[in-house]
Amino acid sequence: MRIQIERSIETKEAIGRAHVKDLLGSLLIAESLNPGEIYILSPWISDFPVLDNTTGNFDTVNPSWGHRSVSFFELLQNCVESGATLKLAIRENRDKIYQLEQALKNYPTQFIVVELKDLHEKGLLTECALIRGSMNFTYFGASINYEGITYTTNAAAIAEKKNTYNDLYFTEVESESVEEDDDDWIF
Repeated sequence: MRIQIERSIETKEAIGRAHVKDLLGSLLIAESLNPGEIYILSPWISDFPVLDNTTGNFDTVNPSWGHRSVSFFELLQNCVESGATLKLAIRENRDKIYQLEQALKNYPTQFIVVELKDLHEKGLLTECALIRGSMNFTYFGASINYEGITYTTNAAAIAEKKNTYNDLYFTEVESESVEEDDDDWIF
Protein backbone atom coordinates (compact mmCIF):
# COMPACT_ATOMS: atom_id res chain seq x y z
CA MET A 1 0.00 0.00 0.00
CA ARG A 2 1.34 3.40 -1.01
CA ILE A 3 0.71 6.29 1.34
CA GLN A 4 -0.43 9.45 -0.45
CA ILE A 5 1.22 12.61 0.77
CA GLU A 6 0.40 16.23 0.09
CA ARG A 7 2.35 18.87 1.91
CA SER A 8 2.64 22.65 1.70
CA ILE A 9 5.89 24.42 2.47
CA GLU A 10 6.22 28.15 3.07
CA THR A 11 9.69 29.68 2.87
CA LYS A 12 9.20 32.80 4.99
CA GLU A 13 11.17 31.17 7.80
CA ALA A 14 14.58 29.49 7.56
CA ILE A 15 13.06 26.09 8.40
CA GLY A 16 10.83 26.29 5.31
CA ARG A 17 13.80 27.11 3.08
CA ALA A 18 15.70 24.17 4.59
CA HIS A 19 12.71 21.89 3.90
CA VAL A 20 12.61 22.99 0.26
CA LYS A 21 16.28 22.15 -0.21
CA ASP A 22 15.89 18.82 1.61
CA LEU A 23 12.93 17.97 -0.61
CA LEU A 24 14.76 18.88 -3.82
CA GLY A 25 17.85 16.96 -2.74
CA SER A 26 15.85 13.87 -1.77
CA LEU A 27 13.85 13.84 -5.01
CA LEU A 28 16.92 14.25 -7.21
CA ILE A 29 18.91 11.62 -5.31
CA ALA A 30 15.95 9.24 -5.75
CA GLU A 31 15.85 10.05 -9.47
CA SER A 32 19.54 9.29 -9.86
CA LEU A 33 19.03 5.91 -8.19
CA ASN A 34 15.87 5.09 -10.18
CA PRO A 35 16.10 7.23 -13.34
CA GLY A 36 12.97 8.30 -15.17
CA GLU A 37 11.69 11.55 -16.62
CA ILE A 38 12.17 14.84 -14.79
CA TYR A 39 10.20 17.88 -15.86
CA ILE A 40 11.16 21.33 -14.61
CA LEU A 41 9.18 24.42 -15.49
CA SER A 42 10.74 27.62 -14.23
CA PRO A 43 10.72 30.95 -16.04
CA TRP A 44 13.94 31.79 -14.21
CA ILE A 45 16.47 29.15 -13.29
CA SER A 46 19.97 29.21 -11.85
CA ASP A 47 22.37 27.05 -9.90
CA PHE A 48 22.26 27.11 -6.11
CA PRO A 49 23.40 24.93 -3.18
CA VAL A 50 20.94 22.15 -2.35
CA LEU A 51 22.53 19.08 -0.78
CA ASP A 52 24.82 19.09 2.24
CA ASN A 53 27.40 16.37 1.69
CA THR A 54 29.98 17.72 4.14
CA THR A 55 29.75 14.51 6.17
CA GLY A 56 29.94 12.27 3.10
CA ASN A 57 26.47 10.78 3.54
CA PHE A 58 25.96 10.78 -0.24
CA ASP A 59 29.40 9.49 -1.28
CA THR A 60 27.86 6.24 -2.53
CA VAL A 61 25.58 8.19 -4.89
CA ASN A 62 28.47 10.12 -6.45
CA PRO A 63 31.94 9.83 -4.89
CA SER A 64 33.28 12.66 -7.07
CA TRP A 65 31.20 15.22 -5.17
CA GLY A 66 33.49 15.11 -2.15
CA HIS A 67 32.57 16.43 1.25
CA ARG A 68 30.95 19.75 0.34
CA SER A 69 27.66 21.32 -0.66
CA VAL A 70 26.26 19.92 -3.92
CA SER A 71 24.42 22.28 -6.24
CA PHE A 72 21.10 21.98 -8.05
CA PHE A 73 22.76 21.70 -11.47
CA GLU A 74 25.17 19.02 -10.19
CA LEU A 75 22.21 16.99 -8.93
CA LEU A 76 20.43 17.35 -12.28
CA GLN A 77 23.61 16.36 -14.11
CA ASN A 78 23.95 13.29 -11.88
CA CYS A 79 20.37 12.29 -12.70
CA VAL A 80 20.94 12.54 -16.47
CA GLU A 81 24.28 10.73 -16.27
CA SER A 82 22.46 7.97 -14.33
CA GLY A 83 19.93 7.56 -17.17
CA ALA A 84 17.17 10.08 -16.43
CA THR A 85 15.67 12.36 -19.07
CA LEU A 86 15.51 16.03 -18.09
CA LYS A 87 12.88 18.16 -19.80
CA LEU A 88 13.38 21.80 -18.94
CA ALA A 89 11.05 24.68 -19.86
CA ILE A 90 12.39 28.18 -19.21
CA ARG A 91 11.90 31.74 -20.38
CA GLU A 92 14.30 33.23 -22.86
CA ASN A 93 17.22 33.35 -20.42
CA ARG A 94 19.36 30.47 -21.64
CA ASP A 95 22.56 32.13 -20.43
CA LYS A 96 21.65 31.06 -16.87
CA ILE A 97 21.85 27.37 -17.79
CA TYR A 98 25.06 27.55 -19.84
CA GLN A 99 26.98 25.56 -17.23
CA LEU A 100 24.33 22.82 -17.18
CA GLU A 101 24.14 22.70 -20.99
CA GLN A 102 27.91 22.30 -21.22
CA ALA A 103 27.89 19.50 -18.65
CA LEU A 104 25.10 17.67 -20.52
CA LYS A 105 26.09 18.35 -24.14
CA ASN A 106 26.80 14.63 -24.67
CA TYR A 107 23.20 13.72 -23.73
CA PRO A 108 21.10 15.41 -26.45
CA THR A 109 18.21 12.95 -26.23
CA GLN A 110 18.16 13.04 -22.43
CA PHE A 111 18.39 16.81 -21.96
CA ILE A 112 15.63 18.79 -23.66
CA VAL A 113 15.28 22.55 -23.23
CA VAL A 114 12.42 24.68 -24.53
CA GLU A 115 12.34 28.46 -24.26
CA LEU A 116 8.92 30.05 -23.92
CA LYS A 117 8.71 33.83 -23.65
CA ASP A 118 5.36 33.73 -21.81
CA LEU A 119 6.11 30.88 -19.39
CA HIS A 120 4.96 31.64 -15.87
CA GLU A 121 4.20 28.17 -14.43
CA LYS A 122 6.66 26.69 -11.96
CA GLY A 123 6.99 23.02 -11.15
CA LEU A 124 9.15 19.94 -10.84
CA LEU A 125 7.68 16.57 -11.79
CA THR A 126 9.11 13.07 -11.55
CA GLU A 127 7.45 9.67 -11.91
CA CYS A 128 6.56 9.71 -8.21
CA ALA A 129 6.37 13.36 -7.11
CA LEU A 130 5.09 16.78 -8.08
CA ILE A 131 6.20 20.14 -6.70
CA ARG A 132 4.18 23.21 -7.73
CA GLY A 133 3.96 26.74 -6.48
CA SER A 134 5.36 30.23 -6.74
CA MET A 135 9.06 29.32 -6.52
CA ASN A 136 11.40 29.69 -9.46
CA PHE A 137 14.27 27.22 -9.29
CA THR A 138 16.88 29.87 -8.47
CA TYR A 139 19.04 30.87 -5.55
CA PHE A 140 16.57 33.61 -4.61
CA GLY A 141 13.58 31.29 -5.02
CA ALA A 142 15.03 28.60 -2.75
CA SER A 143 17.02 30.76 -0.32
CA ILE A 144 15.71 34.34 -0.04
CA ASN A 145 12.18 35.02 -1.33
CA TYR A 146 8.99 34.18 0.53
CA GLU A 147 7.55 31.36 -1.55
CA GLY A 148 4.88 28.72 -1.25
CA ILE A 149 5.05 25.25 -2.78
CA THR A 150 2.92 22.15 -2.62
CA TYR A 151 4.41 18.66 -2.79
CA THR A 152 2.33 15.61 -3.65
CA THR A 153 2.86 11.94 -4.40
CA ASN A 154 -0.73 11.48 -5.62
CA ALA A 155 -0.39 9.23 -8.69
CA ALA A 156 -3.45 10.69 -10.44
CA ALA A 157 -2.22 14.26 -10.00
CA ILE A 158 1.23 13.29 -11.26
CA ALA A 159 -0.16 11.52 -14.35
CA GLU A 160 -2.46 14.43 -15.15
CA LYS A 161 0.32 17.01 -14.81
CA LYS A 162 2.71 14.89 -16.90
CA ASN A 163 0.16 14.85 -19.74
CA THR A 164 -0.39 18.59 -19.36
CA TYR A 165 3.33 19.38 -19.37
CA ASN A 166 3.91 17.21 -22.45
CA ASP A 167 0.94 18.68 -24.33
CA LEU A 168 1.64 22.32 -23.48
CA TYR A 169 5.42 22.47 -23.52
CA PHE A 170 7.17 19.47 -25.06
CA THR A 171 5.02 17.99 -27.87
CA GLU A 172 6.60 20.14 -30.59
CA VAL A 173 10.14 19.35 -29.46
CA GLU A 174 9.43 15.61 -29.38
CA SER A 175 7.79 15.67 -32.83
CA GLU A 176 10.82 17.54 -34.26
CA SER A 177 13.06 14.87 -32.78
CA VAL A 178 11.00 12.10 -34.41
CA GLU A 179 11.14 13.86 -37.79
CA GLU A 180 14.92 14.14 -37.56
CA ASP A 181 15.18 10.43 -36.69
CA ASP A 182 12.94 9.53 -39.64
CA ASP A 183 15.53 10.99 -42.03
CA ASP A 184 17.83 8.10 -41.16
CA TRP A 185 15.42 5.67 -42.82
CA ILE A 186 15.38 7.33 -46.24
CA PHE A 187 17.46 5.41 -48.77
